[in-house]
Amino acid sequence: MGLGLGLNMGLFPLPSVKATLDNRPLFTSLAFLQWRRDIVTAKERPTYWIPQTEYYVSESTGNDANAGTEVAPWQTLEKAQQVLDALSDESYTVIRLKRGDTWEEEGTVLAVDGNSCLLRLTKTFSGISSYGSGDLPFINQFATKYTSGWTVHSGNVYVRSEANDIVSVRLTTDRLVPFYDATDATDCATDIADTNGSYFYDATGNNLYVNLGGTDPNTVTIEAAISNDDTVEAVAHGCFIENIRLDGTLKRTTRDEQAGIRLNINGSEVARIENCEAYYGSSHLIHQNGLTGTGGIGIIKNCKAGYSLWNTGGNTIFNSYTLGGDQETYVQDCEVPYGTLPGHEWTSTNSAHDALDGSAFYCHAGGGANTGFILVDGMKCDHDNAWGPQEGSYNGSAPAAATIEDAKVVVFGEVVDNSRLGLRCFRLSPANGVGICNTYTGGYGTDRNYRALSATNQSGFMFNCRFDVSLPAGLFNAHGFWNGSGTSNVSWFFNRFIQRASHGSHDLAFNYDSVSTWPDSTLYNNVIARVGTYDNSVAMYNGTPDSNNNALYQFKGANAGANSIDITTEAEAVQDTANVDTYGTWEAANTAIGVVPEYDRLLNPRTATTSIGDLA
Repeated sequence: MGLGLGLNMGLFPLPSVKATLDNRPLFTSLAFLQWRRDIVTAKERPTYWIPQTEYYVSESTGNDANAGTEVAPWQTLEKAQQVLDALSDESYTVIRLKRGDTWEEEGTVLAVDGNSCLLRLTKTFSGISSYGSGDLPFINQFATKYTSGWTVHSGNVYVRSEANDIVSVRLTTDRLVPFYDATDATDCATDIADTNGSYFYDATGNNLYVNLGGTDPNTVTIEAAISNDDTVEAVAHGCFIENIRLDGTLKRTTRDEQAGIRLNINGSEVARIENCEAYYGSSHLIHQNGLTGTGGIGIIKNCKAGYSLWNTGGNTIFNSYTLGGDQETYVQDCEVPYGTLPGHEWTSTNSAHDALDGSAFYCHAGGGANTGFILVDGMKCDHDNAWGPQEGSYNGSAPAAATIEDAKVVVFGEVVDNSRLGLRCFRLSPANGVGICNTYTGGYGTDRNYRALSATNQSGFMFNCRFDVSLPAGLFNAHGFWNGSGTSNVSWFFNRFIQRASHGSHDLAFNYDSVSTWPDSTLYNNVIARVGTYDNSVAMYNGTPDSNNNALYQFKGANAGANSIDITTEAEAVQDTANVDTYGTWEAANTAIGVVPEYDRLLNPRTATTSIGDLA
């Protein structure tokens, strides 16, 4: 329930933001394995306290005239917010929402960015949690219901009048299956007629159209989200938001700044989001977002989120951002089962009607300021559905990392499986000091621009990672592993890259587009394999300036692809064209060079006989 033991007053002084950097072990060391968990426990401590006052809210059994006790709860979020507004700092008050209940209200207070809030914690040491048993308390912004009033427009398409700007619709019986949004299509009537499970809103004629694939919408319950900017946020030290679900914070304009569940903290303030779920948001469904200054320590744990609106500025699920930089954010054991809401905007250049985008995690700092420290530990994008996110962790605007000690963003143990793209790790900005370790990316490409690994104009480090992907025929601009910058400085150590039957334009392209160069990067002690059949695609260019002691499989002969350029000059490279099962035995016979992590992919101490192949 988010409650700890111990006295409240004076026990939790404001921690130093820089303490994390001063005491952080190298993420290549054995000490880091325990530290990555211990630091979250230490940092989140100010958000665990014994409540002195608890108020209860139940939509199903409450009344705002009640006393707000568990046996006589209030009913509305508006009443709960009135009480929160009247609190003083350090009141140690918790608002508890009843599990299994659903609230469909509009926000009544303003956030710091001018958006409205459903619930907002502005006083230190206050919290939002749950009570009872069952599903998480559900705040549902799909508050408009349709059970009748539909008439046939043509074929399977039905229409009804609607004066409000509808941003998304769904069935109440299947809330995690989105409708395809044809609202911005050139020919909406044609687009919706061709797509079962679709809708579009005609703002000019004030009409809503749906296509349920032959089902009469008058026989089911459809719910819709009206354009809104509601959010749930904490803006003070020692606050927490836990055990709630929020759906439908959707706004058709300014969507790149929209929040779902948010920490808006600065300086040395600490706040936490834990065990929450958020779906159907404009962008940044769960995040730390300090809009008014620098710093802030945000903890995001055991949360699940997905479905954001496409936007040209980039859409994300989890996010870390402070206007002035210097933030610390710890994202631990979270999950992204869904990416971008399906819609016409991103399918205008892609014939497939399924979700394309949606980053699992995106971190950046505004105003050119430096990121403090960000740790993404145990993120899961492990799913097998038509709407999964296109990419995993996506990191930008962190300061450049010339050495491992300089990396301010660490992604550890991320799993990206059956995804649209995989781990698109280094991209966006000219300076991006990221360390990625012990991750797994596997699956298949089903959309355009599929890249299991994309490094673009960045600096960073990757080790102990495994990539095992396949690119089917018909993909647009598909790359298995791709470096697309003339200024990259990326170091790859002890990774295993496997590209199976592939039909992309660059299967294993550790290169700069179609140019034989990869400046300033290193490629040491990796297994790089091509398994299966290939089209006329590039294997690996011979321009990597510092490539050594790698084990290569099927980079020669017909299996390598007609346009491939073999690495034939690399020192100590093992070129195996006979047996895919033998390419992992190289490390025992060759001395590892460069940076040698103290632990392997299974988190065991690395030894001289550790074989990457043995750790498949």
